[in-house]
Amino acid sequence: MGNNRPKLVLSITDAFCLGFLRGQAKYMKDSGFDVFLICPDGPGLDDYGRNEGCTIIKLPYKREISLFSDIKNLWLTYKTFRKIKPDIINVGTPKAGLLGVAAGWFAGVNVRIFTLRGLRSTAEPEGTQKRVVEFMERLTHHFATKVISITPSMAKYAVENRILSKEKVVVLAKASSNGINVSRFTPSKSNAPEVQLLRQELGIGREDFVIGYVGRVVKSKGVEEIFRAFQTIKKKYKRIKLLFVGPVELTSDSVDERVLEKMNTDEDIIMAGKRSDVEYCYHVMNVFTLPSHNFREGFGNVAMEASACGIPIIVTKGAGCQDAVIDGKTGKLIAPIDDDELADAFEFYINNPEEAREHGQNGIVYANEFFRNDIIWEAQLSLYNSLLKK
Repeated sequence: MGNNRPKLVLSITDAFCLGFLRGQAKYMKDSGFDVFLICPDGPGLDDYGRNEGCTIIKLPYKREISLFSDIKNLWLTYKTFRKIKPDIINVGTPKAGLLGVAAGWFAGVNVRIFTLRGLRSTAEPEGTQKRVVEFMERLTHHFATKVISITPSMAKYAVENRILSKEKVVVLAKASSNGINVSRFTPSKSNAPEVQLLRQELGIGREDFVIGYVGRVVKSKGVEEIFRAFQTIKKKYKRIKLLFVGPVELTSDSVDERVLEKMNTDEDIIMAGKRSDVEYCYHVMNVFTLPSHNFREGFGNVAMEASACGIPIIVTKGAGCQDAVIDGKTGKLIAPIDDDELADAFEFYINNPEEAREHGQNGIVYANEFFRNDIIWEAQLSLYNSLLKK
């Protein structure tokens, strides 16, 4: 590696989150940086390093709070920074974020960026755990020299609630942390053979109206509201199906076990699990929804992916996903934790296919104009270069 190339370190807590960085390391490498990625070992990590041309450094971060493990990893991260001597670190996800900016401060790294992808504290019930999470968020933002909020609404909320200072926060372009690969999520795939095979596999007919969801199946993303709203409208309409694409997580944010049981036994609900062909899954949906409760949802890339595919989207106020929709033009913006309003939005698209088509077409334009990968990467590069000059 050339000695004159600035060094950039990226970091995430879990290889599951590699999609947040897909293409980004390669872009920065091609733009003149030596790029390193700190991440625990996991599926796809070595492939990411080879494909993106970056150096992988495997540290055993854990998602949940673990005092002994966290102190050990803080020391390992510090030693890594002392060895690499990065010019910039850009760390994201809560644990890697806190350990990264703190270790960067101790190691004397001048440019310490934290990418804020969500505020976990807003999803925690009142109590000790919530106060601990809030403290960790404030500590992360204290050690960071710059905070990239992936949406303007979350930046506004965080500043108003004194979680971070206005002077530190920046939003790249219009929103998002990595943008959307519009060549993958495109309406041109709607007639692909893979879509027909997917319909056959999932038992979805062309006459079925499909409500879709992509993401972790957890409470804070509004899964219980989706289920109840679906139960309301299926009493009024025939050939209605609900498709969940994503893993069911059994954590403190789990969906109620009674609701999960009903979801798994309802013949009109399809639990597809985690899939690698999500770009085709969107094309069996008539409408997409992500009714998240709070700013633990920083943006909701899946909502913008659905828009890029030409699907109208229904998302909620009070969460970062609100910045993925133009209300009344690319989809609908509703109140969080409101079964009735969500059911009304589903019913609107069932009864108004022309508006559904128009909102989907508007979403394609919106995604391509403002949320392409290269738009976000260019804004990142501009920020990096401006910070290096200081």
